[in-house]
Amino acid sequence: MIDSGPGYKRIGLFDSGVGGLSVLRQLARALPQAHFVYVGDTARLPYGNRSRAEIGSYVQEIVGFLSDFRLDAVVMACNTSAALAQDVAFKCAREAGFEVFTLIAPTARHIGRLSLNRVGVLATWATANSRAFRRALEVVNFGGEVVEVGCPKLVPLIESGRLGEAEIEIELALALEEYLVQLAGAEAIVLGCTHYPFIADRIEALLRGPLKASFPASVAILDPAVILSSHLQGLAEIDFAPIIRSDCVGSLAETRMEIFATGDGENFSRIARVCLGEGLSAVKALSLNQLAKAGLEAQSRQAISCDTSAADRSERVLSVMIKTPMAADISFA
Repeated sequence: MIDSGPGYKRIGLFDSGVGGLSVLRQLARALPQAHFVYVGDTARLPYGNRSRAEIGSYVQEIVGFLSDFRLDAVVMACNTSAALAQDVAFKCAREAGFEVFTLIAPTARHIGRLSLNRVGVLATWATANSRAFRRALEVVNFGGEVVEVGCPKLVPLIESGRLGEAEIEIELALALEEYLVQLAGAEAIVLGCTHYPFIADRIEALLRGPLKASFPASVAILDPAVILSSHLQGLAEIDFAPIIRSDCVGSLAETRMEIFATGDGENFSRIARVCLGEGLSAVKALSLNQLAKAGLEAQSRQAISCDTSAADRSERVLSVMIKTPMAADISFA
């Protein structure tokens, strides 16, 4: 178990909203002794409709903020940010001295070990358009077909906090059917946005019911958070059952967590308690000004690091020049 060995005792996670709580829940179950710090950037959700430059700026700010918590690792619990700005996160983490994990690469490695001909991915517009999962699967030499579908209607419905209400459920069912039919024939469907495990039971119901004829009987629903948690534990076998239900029954109140939200803290707290347990400590308010300051500090650290590296290179070059005689100083006997 990773929590009994060195490292990964303090883990940060971030997402545009409550979606990353599905990742936090899986990691907390797998690593109960770890301390978690979570940032939900609800003031700026959804990320799926943002530009690469905006996402990069948000990632630098959030990772900069998390770097003050002496973390061992940060999980990009938002596939949109991983698809568009993982390089920003890796750079910030390198300066701060911790590792960064995404959900995309471990998922691709897992799929690469399976014998599949067609894989479907439900994701945000930004993630789908970036072809992040397709590119990751190419890296592991996956030879099957990959279909990535952008699902812009899903995150707002999930973030509404009204799952279970008749009106929302009707909208959700119609949206899911619209997206799933584009994946017809897929032998596995990846939940390519961390919000989607909260509606995995609805997806499963459609696959086993109205859309049954469009998919193989053995079609699997893959939650990248389960894959990542198994990866961090060093487990060879991955158990995807049971599917996370929307009510997220159970409690993780014993796990040490600090949770921050940039937007509506009351609504975020309510959803977090449903998912993580009633004993959850209060969600802390995090202002965009605080994040902006953290982003500037991260930029400053990177600039200092670049200047130091440049100075070190110059010093090494000068040292070589001093030790190497110039042509005019070389005498021939």
